[in-house]
Amino acid sequence: SGSVKMTRHSISLYAIHCEWPAAVTLAATLLLLLVVALVVAHVVRAWRDRLLAGRLVEIAATVAVFWLPRFRDPNFHLHHWFWTWFVGMHANQDAWWSVASS
Repeated sequence: SGSVKMTRHSISLYAIHCEWPAAVTLAATLLLLLVVALVVAHVVRAWRDRLLAGRLVEIAATVAVFWLPRFRDPNFHLHHWFWTWFVGMHANQDAWWSVASS
């Protein structure tokens, strides 16, 4: 019904250990490695450009304004649009990999 069968798995410790096939585990591992590499690249670039402290203040302020007031709400959910807005707002360095990640 319009989706790849491999993507129809939940993310829980039980599902990861007992239900995920090897292909899902491999895809999740590669995606996690890509995310870690992009975060490291952003941190290294911000450090090199002497912008790291300012970037960390921006991230902390965004979390304080948009996440903390709603964090204890039982209906709070990091929906994909909210998460991608947050990442896109902070992944704004002048490099192709930064533009691609936002």
